[in-house]
Amino acid sequence: MKTPFLLLHATAALSLPSCVITMLDVHPHQVPFDEAEFAAYNRPGSGSIVGQLGVVDPDKGKMRFGDRATVELLPITSYTTEMVNRQLGQGTRLFPADSRLKKYVRTTTTDRQGNFAFSSLPAGDYYVFGDVEWNDQPLYPEYNQYQWGCERITVRNGQVTRVMVSHNLNHGHAVLAYDKI
Repeated sequence: MKTPFLLLHATAALSLPSCVITMLDVHPHQVPFDEAEFAAYNRPGSGSIVGQLGVVDPDKGKMRFGDRATVELLPITSYTTEMVNRQLGQGTRLFPADSRLKKYVRTTTTDRQGNFAFSSLPAGDYYVFGDVEWNDQPLYPEYNQYQWGCERITVRNGQVTRVMVSHNLNHGHAVLAYDKI
């Protein structure tokens, strides 16, 4: 099982499978970790997320779903926004995240069709993301392809947020519906 993408970065530097990057290419965070921004996310809530992780294969144009993939949920703060924008959006390799971030990151695993769920969430804005991995070359099992999906969503108390997590740099255009619990 692969280590979750940004959770990995809470304890180690980013290592993209398609790139070889030396430690000279690692950059410091520009935004300091402010625990006060995370305070509202450090308690149980009554919101839920139900979603599917899937990306379009750039070579074949077909949809690929996260098969037992790790999906992560991060509260949106100035610190996590820098991480998402610089690491996922720009491909910038950052120094390891502040160790205090780990207690605010939630993870789950998809089923074979990329379906996932989070429950007991406090209301707020979140990034939800994961890596989809596939291999169309059975003679070369080491030739895996990866693509990440990331969305920006809002969780409301007492409601289920339905989302399709895809390769979306616009953050926020993939919420399908809000349902009462």
